[in-house]
Amino acid sequence: MFSTDTMEIRVPLTDADLASMRLPVGFSATSANQGPAAHVTSVTGGRIQAWEGRLVRTEASVDARTRLVYGVVEVRDPFGSRHTAPLAPGMFVQTRLEGSNRETLVAAPRSALKRNEFVYVVTPQNTIDVRQVRAAQTTADEVLFREGLADGERVVVSVLTSPRQCMEVTPIDREGGASPPPAAVAAQPPAQPNLEIRP
Repeated sequence: MFSTDTMEIRVPLTDADLASMRLPVGFSATSANQGPAAHVTSVTGGRIQAWEGRLVRTEASVDARTRLVYGVVEVRDPFGSRHTAPLAPGMFVQTRLEGSNRETLVAAPRSALKRNEFVYVVTPQNTIDVRQVRAAQTTADEVLFREGLADGERVVVSVLTSPRQCMEVTPIDREGGASPPPAAVAAQPPAQPNLEIRP
């Protein structure tokens, strides 16, 4: 037996997630701060179902193994007729939380982040600029930066065994509109592997 007036969803949050929502560890919603809006979706019967809720609290501890903080999203009236389908216990869902304010982030392919702290930028002079960066957020396909990378800059997304600051590269443009992204090959030393770069 369980209550049907609200449904709670436990979601993992990184330190960057908490920072973007301006929430502390151990947050609990109040009338003055009801918590960020949460958009919950799930694919059932081949259709995308959606529910609206709020992040009402975060746990007051950090997981020692994953360094994650777990939050609780509350969806009211999950079996109500206003929903096209009920939000039932045991369902797998995706939750998108709204930040506290809008900010501009620069996105790059996930493979552009090397060793979780470096990005190799190909400069207009076709040399590599090795930059130490800190990702604001990551997804399955992208990594997002607040600083350290400008919009439109080209980044190396392939494996590079011996990167050096100011190492020269030669961009190779591929023909055709639907072709793969451009590649670059290192000019020195000659045995350097091909580099794939993306704007």
